[in-house]
Amino acid sequence: MSSASADIKNNLPSVKENLIISDSLQFAPFRSLDEFLLKARFQKPQFEMKKWNNRIVQNLLYFQTNYFLLFFALFSLVSFFQFSEVMLGISAVGISAGVALFAFTSHDQIKQFRGNHPYVVLATIVLCGYYAISQLASVLSLILSLIIPAFVVLLHSSFRLRELSTKVNYHLENAKLRNTVMFSFLQSMGLHERA
Repeated sequence: MSSASADIKNNLPSVKENLIISDSLQFAPFRSLDEFLLKARFQKPQFEMKKWNNRIVQNLLYFQTNYFLLFFALFSLVSFFQFSEVMLGISAVGISAGVALFAFTSHDQIKQFRGNHPYVVLATIVLCGYYAISQLASVLSLILSLIIPAFVVLLHSSFRLRELSTKVNYHLENAKLRNTVMFSFLQSMGLHERA
């Protein structure tokens, strides 16, 4: 065995096990801070869509637990400075979603209630609509506190170069990454690696 291949073999991170949530859903292992950020190499992406897409998707899948934690930490930090606005935004979105679900559901008991009490239903929809409109600034604060962490995650996954050990480890764990939360999310959005 040549010394170069021995060096590569010795520097490969060990394949870690996924954290199992259910039979069909898992979290990928947390990657070290050195591998994620400190010893990572960053470069402006080439704007060839296929390569850029593959870099983003592979980074999102490989570092998904790190990205979820980064997203949560940044969301918490942004929300901390606008706590009341974000909470009002969450309440406005939650109430609006609940009323929309109530108004458009086809459950028999709910349909009967809507038929028996049309003015109550109308008043509820109008009041909730007024509340949602009056809290529009809070809803925008909520959206901003979600967009900032998502943008940081997208920037990191776009600029982070995949090292040889990361590429090898990704391909070793590829089958395990197919049952993860991030894979399900990317699949629902129609994003995948392009051949």
